[in-house]
Amino acid sequence: MDVILADAQALPFPEHTFDTVVGTLVLCTIPNPEKALNEIRRVCKPGGHVLFFEHVRAEHSLLGRLQDWMTPVWKRVCNGCHLNRETLETVKKAGFTIVHVEKHNNGILLMIEALNEK
Repeated sequence: MDVILADAQALPFPEHTFDTVVGTLVLCTIPNPEKALNEIRRVCKPGGHVLFFEHVRAEHSLLGRLQDWMTPVWKRVCNGCHLNRETLETVKKAGFTIVHVEKHNNGILLMIEALNEK
C-alpha cells in the first residue's frame, strides 16, 4: 500500500484508475464535498464500487436541530467538520447509484455502498 497525501478535490490520478474507492469520515470536513465526489467518480472505474462511512445530519428532528445549532462552533473546534451535512443526498446528486445504506447510532453514522455507473 502506498500512502499519498493529496487534496480530495483535485486527486493526482488518471481517470478510471481504481476498482474501489473508500472514504471514512472525510466528506464532513472537505470544503467542497461535491467537487471531491466528482473527483472520486473520475478516478473510479465505470462499474467500480465506492464505500463511505460518514456521520450525517440526523433524520430525528430534535437531534438534527441540535446538530445544526452545534455545527458553527464544532467546525472551528474540529478542523472544519460539519455535523449536519446531508451526505447521502450529496452522494446521490454526484451521480452514484446507491446499492446499500446501513444506519448506525440513531442514523448519525451511515455506511454507504454505491456504484460508479458512468
